[in-house]
Amino acid sequence: MSLTPFRINNKIILNLTQNSTSLAGENGSLVIKGGMSISKDIYIGGALQTESDIRLKENLVDLSGCIDRIDNIRTVRYNYIKKPQETHIGFIANDFLQDFPEIVKTDETGYLSMDYSKLTPILLNCIKDLKARVVALEARV
Repeated sequence: MSLTPFRINNKIILNLTQNSTSLAGENGSLVIKGGMSISKDIYIGGALQTESDIRLKENLVDLSGCIDRIDNIRTVRYNYIKKPQETHIGFIANDFLQDFPEIVKTDETGYLSMDYSKLTPILLNCIKDLKARVVALEARV
């Protein structure tokens, strides 16, 4: 697959034939319609936004019981086999499969990846559970 960029009125247009319909710069932004894979670091000077308006969602169910499901999730220091000189801190996607499968994806070769941004609601739920336990303990003292 080859990418041939061209410009129309200062917009960068890239047409793709696989995994994406098109890429087009609009009003100083890069709009990506479809999937994209980047194998290097990404630096962001602004905010990373995700659609979250309630008008876009249905079948809402409150997340609960997270604190009781995080015991099997390891936090690890590691390096990638292909880059042994770089040390990272993170998680193992496999540890999330049973309790939080929504944040794990499997690629066409069977390797797992995870959406780290989706950990935020899980962690916030754990904080709420801990707060409730602290309040209950304080009430008993």
